Formats: sequence, C-alpha cells, structure tokens
Amino acid sequence: MYESLAEQAAVGMYLVQDDRFIYVNNCLARMLGYQRDQLLGLSLFDVVPHDERQRVAVKLRQALVREQDIRYERKARCQDGSLIDVEILGSRIESDGKQLIAG
Repeated sequence: MYESLAEQAAVGMYLVQDDRFIYVNNCLARMLGYQRDQLLGLSLFDVVPHDERQRVAVKLRQALVREQDIRYERKARCQDGSLIDVEILGSRIESDGKQLIAG
C-alpha cells in the first residue's frame, strides 16, 4: 500500500541506505533522467555535483547521528550531466535494525 502511494506522488521520493538508493519512485527517476532500476544501487553521490558532495555528506551524517532532519536546496546531477535545482527533505528511519534516510 505505501509503495502505491509513493508511486502516485507528484514529488520525488527515495530511501537511502549506506549512501545507496534502495528505493526511488518514478517521479524522482524521471526528474533525474533515469529509469528506476538504473538509480537503484547507485550511490547518492552519483547524483550530487562534485563541489556539493562534502556538504551533502555532512548533512547525511547529521541526520544519522543526531537524528536531525535534512532540509536544504542544492543542485542534482541528471543522467545526461545537466544540473537541476532540487529541494531535499529527509529523515532518519530504522528498518530491520538498519538506519535509512527517507525523503
């Protein structure tokens, strides 16, 4: 049921574990110019411009260690190399004893 809701969402949604996408909805995949299965398993940093990676890594650590929500605007790198403006929202969740970022 929850996956059906996420697939109908008009915004990009994701789950990241160990810096890798383990779930993305179709909206996020389309926004970045990928097919869903192409994004799954990719590192989150594959869609982050090189000059933004350190800042994003800090935000991820803060979310995981301090249980601090993520909310910021950055650029994302599309499959074709172009950059788009995105607002990133995320929260730490736990599933089967593993820490994830959901957004």
